[in-house]
Amino acid sequence: SICNLIPDDCTEIIIESQTVICASWGELIAKRVNAKHFIFLLSEHQYLRNKNIFNFFKFKLDRKELVGIEKKSLSLLFDGWYNISEMESYFLTAHCTNVLEDISYPKLSQISQSDYTMVETMKQVAKFVKLHQHKSFTLLLIGGSSDKNAGEVIKSLFKSTNNVKVFITGLIYPVPVELVLIPDVFVSTAGSCIVSNSVGKLTISIDNNDFKPIGIYGKTTDNILFRSNEPDVSLNELLDSILIRRIFKSEISYRKKDLPLNYDYSDHLEFVRRSDILKEYFDISKAKLSFIDWIEKIGLLLFGRALYPKVGRLLSPIWMKLKRK
Repeated sequence: SICNLIPDDCTEIIIESQTVICASWGELIAKRVNAKHFIFLLSEHQYLRNKNIFNFFKFKLDRKELVGIEKKSLSLLFDGWYNISEMESYFLTAHCTNVLEDISYPKLSQISQSDYTMVETMKQVAKFVKLHQHKSFTLLLIGGSSDKNAGEVIKSLFKSTNNVKVFITGLIYPVPVELVLIPDVFVSTAGSCIVSNSVGKLTISIDNNDFKPIGIYGKTTDNILFRSNEPDVSLNELLDSILIRRIFKSEISYRKKDLPLNYDYSDHLEFVRRSDILKEYFDISKAKLSFIDWIEKIGLLLFGRALYPKVGRLLSPIWMKLKRK
C-alpha cells in the first residue's frame, strides 16, 4: 500500500525515516522501489534495542545514510555498542518553517494573569515559585503528551502552591503567535528553543542528558540540546536573573511579515549525495526477535496498549541491561 503511493514515473526516489522503528520500514520500502533510504533521527533519546538493530544501523552509518540532529546524537545512539569517531558524528539541522502561525487562540482568556508567566516542563520550577510566595505565577505548557496522565502529574506538583496557576494547551498545531508572546521566559529544549527565540523571547535551553539548564539561548549559550563548556548554573539562578533581578530582558522581534520562514535545505541534499552511490540494502528479515523481544511482545498482548507502557517504564532499567546481551 505504501509503495503504491509512489508515482511510477519518478527518476529518483529518496525515502527519509526519522525513528529507529520507522527506519526498518524505510529500508524495506526502499528496496522494493529501488530508492535511496536516508535515516535522519529527530529524537534525542533513541536507542538500539539489540544486536540485530545495531548491525542494521552500523550498516547505514558505514554507507553515510544515517545522521542525527546534533553532533552527539549518533554517539548517544550507539552508546554501549560502538564508539563513534569524530568523522562519523554526522548531524544536520532539523529546520521547521511552519510551527508558528498568526492565528487566534480561542482559550486565551482562560490563561490566568500573574506577575510572571512561564512555559516549562521541568520540576525545578516548583522549587523556584515556592521561594517567591509574594509573587504569582502562571505555568503555561504549550503542547501535550501521549501519556494521558502527564498533565495531572505536573499539576500535582503545584497543588500545595497557592501562587501558581497551571494551564496546559494540549496537543496543538500550528502554535498561535499570540500564545508564544505571553510568557516572560521559556524553558525548552531542542527546536522548541528556536521557536520562542525567533520572536525575541528569553529562552532557557535544557540539556537532554542531565535535564539541567545549559544557559539562556542566544545570550549565554548557542546550544539547544547538549552543553559544551557552559558553566553549571541552576534553573533557580537563571529564573531569578530573568524574573526577579531583570538582568536579562526579552526583546520582541516578531512582525507578521516574518512568517513563514524560508530555510535552505541544500546541506541535507548534499549529505545524501555524498552517501554511498551503490544501492544496497540491509536484509531486515535477518533482524529476528531476541528472547527479550519475545517477552515484550507477549507482555504487550497480555497488558494491552494502555497498560503496557506503564509496566515497561517500571521494568526499563532491567530490560535495557538484558537487551545488551
